[in-house]
Amino acid sequence: MIAELCPLCAKGALQPLRKVEGVPYLCCDACGTILAERAFLERTMAGEARTYNDDYWSSELSAARERGYGASLIRVAEVFLYARRPIRRFLDVSCGAGTLLDAAAELMPEIAGTFWGIEPFPPPLAFRAVHPNYRVGYLRDLEGLFDGGICIEVIEHLPPPVLRSMLAELAKLSAPDAMWYFNSAQPDFVERDDPGYLDPFNRGHIASYSLDGLRPVFTEAGFTIHALPGRDWAFLAEYGKHQPEVGSALMDRVWRMHPENRALLGSARFGHLMLAAGMEGARCYIEAATANWAVGELRRPGSIVDPGPDRERMLEARLTAVMSSTSWRVTGPLRRAMRLFRGDRGAPTVRAPAPSSSIRPGLETVAHFRSLAEWQAWSAQHAAEIGPDAVRRIVDETLRNGLDLPFFGHVPASEVRMTGSDPREGLAARGTNSRLRAVLQALSWHERAYDIWNCRLYLHEALTPFALLLRGRYSRLVGSEYAPDEAAAKALWPVVAVDITRSPFPDAAFDIVVTNEVLEHVPDLMAALSDTARILLPGGQLIATFPFNYGGEATEIRARLTPEGIDHLHPPEYHGNPVDPEGGSLVFQIPGWDILGMCREAGFAQARMVFIGSSGHGITGPDIAGTFVLLADR
Repeated sequence: MIAELCPLCAKGALQPLRKVEGVPYLCCDACGTILAERAFLERTMAGEARTYNDDYWSSELSAARERGYGASLIRVAEVFLYARRPIRRFLDVSCGAGTLLDAAAELMPEIAGTFWGIEPFPPPLAFRAVHPNYRVGYLRDLEGLFDGGICIEVIEHLPPPVLRSMLAELAKLSAPDAMWYFNSAQPDFVERDDPGYLDPFNRGHIASYSLDGLRPVFTEAGFTIHALPGRDWAFLAEYGKHQPEVGSALMDRVWRMHPENRALLGSARFGHLMLAAGMEGARCYIEAATANWAVGELRRPGSIVDPGPDRERMLEARLTAVMSSTSWRVTGPLRRAMRLFRGDRGAPTVRAPAPSSSIRPGLETVAHFRSLAEWQAWSAQHAAEIGPDAVRRIVDETLRNGLDLPFFGHVPASEVRMTGSDPREGLAARGTNSRLRAVLQALSWHERAYDIWNCRLYLHEALTPFALLLRGRYSRLVGSEYAPDEAAAKALWPVVAVDITRSPFPDAAFDIVVTNEVLEHVPDLMAALSDTARILLPGGQLIATFPFNYGGEATEIRARLTPEGIDHLHPPEYHGNPVDPEGGSLVFQIPGWDILGMCREAGFAQARMVFIGSSGHGITGPDIAGTFVLLADR
């Protein structure tokens, strides 16, 4: 017997999978799509398999209400974030009872007219939405164009011919670049997490469509599918011919959302809540995708941790991956709860490989350390993964593949250059090098860094490409340079001249202070740290880089400022200075691990050194596959 050809990809054959309530389900051996057998699909098209009657709606309404006032609202916000065009008309496709319309109108009454819904098989009248834009009928019954919308838990009910028909009708309603969010479990999710999803008679789920199977169908209708990292139960479909985008490009859309969409959401009473929820939803799922990938790596034989068939260790690995995520809003409470559950009521400790459990040692590494001893133990354990071979691999991959610049998207390989032998300084792209990209990555972990209109960011530089890059993102950024005398300060104007040991700013003036390769040039390091703590808000953070003696506890003092002048304890060492390119800046000290104690003494609640290495972001040092960033929390 010859297997039936897949009606979606037209490449693979449908192979028997299993029976669900007596109905055989088949799986395409090419695209992975799962379908009920053809006879049952034909019964469904004839309306014989599942009747969307009162019994169906009585079981579905509770879940529909929960989605409408919860997860679906976040998906609405995400469409506003991802869309290339202003969202002036938003459609909920097969909206059921219309709960989402009522929820949107309740939270955002000022823009309630933006939202529409269409439902071909509505619940009893008493359960339907009261929203004036709720419609009973099919897509073909609507008029006008829509800028985007959602289609939640719909396409799994549709046989392929009906799906094609629905997409053809949706295309006629789509404005150019209209963005649609589809929620439907893909085969990987069904087989791994929810085998009961296939449910022909109760829930009416007759298909689990894979993205490989859906792409030709959506392309035929004029749509481009964008996969959503971390979600094998959802995807985006954009009307028009576009290049399918990966997670970093989609995140770039989020951080640079269309200004009209930002203004539209912001004009509503709870619009900023929706905006924050959408941003966190997008960001956290991409981070979760990274964590889940790491769990797979942890299972791989030969990796640092190999749980094998031991489920308890596998669950522990998953938990560790989540707990080390930087998704502050979602995982922060979980981390605190789990530390209490594990009996750790004090400050969290660094455990190898937990600091880098969501990444590949030597290729994608993030590890937090609060002492030299912690670093020595961890680096000894991972010497091979962060050694010279890993350095060369990161440099080679970055030059070959390009890099993802945190906040700013992908930089192609043609724009990446390696100058000299030190990749920390010389692996350059768009005004950044390895250590500056590490600073951007650390900045991306701070919740306030995503409120680009209100985040008060102070940068100890103003005349650099890095300062220019951040000034284009943050409307309230303050950048300064050091001027040794009044004449130099006048020459700098309108750039502010600041001595960071006694800055002119008021207490609690900034959310974040970033200082790159500055602290080593300050004669009074404690005064600089104390003043920085003073001008930071509670919960604010200092992010700093400097030449770091990671192998020693004590700061090396190279020069001292005395009443008689500068006392050189070592041969003078000068680094580049944008204000004085010819003279440079004298190095007064090379900090060691004791700088963490200095930070606490200066008024910071806690401080740690974070070791960051990444082939994806192009971050490495000359001798070890990463660079250190100081994070000190006020």
